[in-house]
Amino acid sequence: MDGGGDGGAGEDGGTDAGSDAGSVTCPDEPALMPCTSDGGWCWDNPLASGSRLLAIRGHSENDILAVGENGVALSWDGTCWNRSRAGKQSQTLNGIWPVPGQGWQVAGINGTLLRSEDGGWVEEKLGSVTLHDISGSSDGTVLAVGDAGTIHRFLDGKWSTQSAGSSPLTAVVAVSSDDAWVFAENGDIFTYDPIFSRWNWNYSSGVALTDAVRLPDGRHLAVGTGSLLRRVGGLTGWTKTGIGTSTTRLNGIWHDSGFTWIVGEPGSVYREDGGTEPSGTAQVLNSVWSRGEKAWAVGEFGVIVQRTGSSWAEVPGGVVRNIHGLWPSSDGLWAVGDKGLLMRRVGGRWSTVLPPEQNVFRDIWGSGDRVWVLGDSARVYLYQDGRWTTELTDDNLNALWGVGPDQVWGVGPGGVIRRRNANGTWEREPLNGGNAFEFKAIWGSSAGNLWAVGTGGNVYRRDPTCEAVSCTWLKQTGAPVIGFNDVWGTPSGKLWAVAGGGGIHHYNGSSWVEQPITGGNPGLLALTGRSEGEIWAVGGNGSVATWDGNTWTLQIVTGGHALNAVVAAGDTVWAGGLDGTIIKHQ
Repeated sequence: MDGGGDGGAGEDGGTDAGSDAGSVTCPDEPALMPCTSDGGWCWDNPLASGSRLLAIRGHSENDILAVGENGVALSWDGTCWNRSRAGKQSQTLNGIWPVPGQGWQVAGINGTLLRSEDGGWVEEKLGSVTLHDISGSSDGTVLAVGDAGTIHRFLDGKWSTQSAGSSPLTAVVAVSSDDAWVFAENGDIFTYDPIFSRWNWNYSSGVALTDAVRLPDGRHLAVGTGSLLRRVGGLTGWTKTGIGTSTTRLNGIWHDSGFTWIVGEPGSVYREDGGTEPSGTAQVLNSVWSRGEKAWAVGEFGVIVQRTGSSWAEVPGGVVRNIHGLWPSSDGLWAVGDKGLLMRRVGGRWSTVLPPEQNVFRDIWGSGDRVWVLGDSARVYLYQDGRWTTELTDDNLNALWGVGPDQVWGVGPGGVIRRRNANGTWEREPLNGGNAFEFKAIWGSSAGNLWAVGTGGNVYRRDPTCEAVSCTWLKQTGAPVIGFNDVWGTPSGKLWAVAGGGGIHHYNGSSWVEQPITGGNPGLLALTGRSEGEIWAVGGNGSVATWDGNTWTLQIVTGGHALNAVVAAGDTVWAGGLDGTIIKHQ
């Protein structure tokens, strides 16, 4: 057995946490967040509740609308993103026209047309084909385009239906009642002929077109797969420039004040000159809108990114990085995850917190005014009094737990268990068994009731008879040979552990027994509880298993978004996971 060496002390004297992005006064508890049919679990992040956002447009930088799947509509008032429901749950909303001085018109699936009116939405139907875009001009002309070359034209107070080709029309630019352009999925471009009241073919680009915009000088820009098209004059005066590769999916384009932004595949936002900027997210972006140098883009899973200064970043309400840990503290509820994700929920709203450095944050635990965040590369970050201090553990760890501000442990691969000393160093504690396995989780109610679980059915307990600072961990016998992902228990020594194969195993103080789950056997990743009669386990496919003291019952609550973490805080249980998913149960 190896007692191990001491982990290094803190790297520096501390790093200011910085003010939260979006730490401004917002209404508590964003409205209309959807809940499961039994009224139990409700979405809390992102505001789009995991739905794709497909379009964004604005009247000004303080009046912006984003829409997408499941009738979701999000509005920006210059301070906060807020949620409403423009359409029905079954409706996908694809396009937005900011009506000058009159709110919004939104087009979507099955001929859906929505108008904002008196603080709400009024729906009418334009046929039955799906509409992909809508645009209007200052003279009151409105055009909505969609599948099978369909064009709905509003003029002189009434709608008429026209067509241009047979391919789905994905974008429209309305300049006036006599000047308009539509763009097709098969690459064709059509222009309106006011003399004969028909649409004439203008150009075939050979690429799948997705969006278009008109510049102040009268030029048009359009984007499609791997290409930017520019109309340079004349009836067929279009040029084509490669953007990315020939297969790069470009979904949206906007121009304002000399800035042109193009969005699509993850990683980059493109400029008209071919340059790029990091998009601030790993998600696909579907639409973009800007005012001057400020710009906003939306995309998959409800992501929202904003360009401020010269950089793009996910913003509160639209953060969709994977979440690995949750913890309630005196400073609010914390969430940690991928790509430097630190969020804190105060006053009913999530805000981002400046991380001590860029890292993947694996877990979080706290006591009193102290919070420890576990990162990769053998790092633990202590947050106290608004400052971060980096502590080195010498070992990569998977999980943290403690029983007080001066008693914190971490566990990880190779059977490693590290105990934190009061001076911020981390010391190994020995095992009385082998170490050819990986610890995945640790839990305890006191230093004498501290347990760690991992692969291969390994369950260890810190020696309950030891009163020294450093104690040996004792291998427990009788546990099933299975990979445990998490553990929770009671002060009396009873335990529940979840396994990747879906099982929930209970230790009654003398032996282990598997407890069946009514409704299925999903892969479970985390669990927590309040008592022997109130326990929750979460895992793959949005699974939540609930224990009432007699039976485990399964629900699927997030539409397929896996849940990695769960914690009880007062009367509320919180769960978090992939794509920024955070749900709550009260």
